[in-house]
Amino acid sequence: MVDGEQQQLLFNDLHYPVKQDKPEAIKLREQGMRAALDHAEDVNAGWKEAAYMFVLTFPATEFKNEDVRVYAYNNGLPHPPDERSWGGVIRRAMHAGIIEKIGMTTAEAPGVHAHPITKWRKTGKTELINTCLKEVVENVSTSN
Repeated sequence: MVDGEQQQLLFNDLHYPVKQDKPEAIKLREQGMRAALDHAEDVNAGWKEAAYMFVLTFPATEFKNEDVRVYAYNNGLPHPPDERSWGGVIRRAMHAGIIEKIGMTTAEAPGVHAHPITKWRKTGKTELINTCLKEVVENVSTSN
């Protein structure tokens, strides 16, 4: 049987917090997403803007991050060095009011191991942006 003093000696070298301060956890999450996104941009200049455009133009109204990733890769977007780069892209769309969280579902991508993931829905703002994008493309096409 391990007594309290022995237990203390066994676990003294573990330096992880049992409970993390929520504002600190949020700060670390944001830093991690920013680092992954910056790295993707360093490896492939223009990646984060191109990825954001795929979120804007994704054809379904409701989706998971993995749905947008597959759509983007099938349409020529290179894979980032770390798939977590998509977190920053999705959060940008959320903060811009382009998409909204509607619940949770289970991941289907094998590498995610069926973890719970967020399900998103496009807002009316997305349609307005897509209409503007189509007009810009049409104007550029007719002016050439």
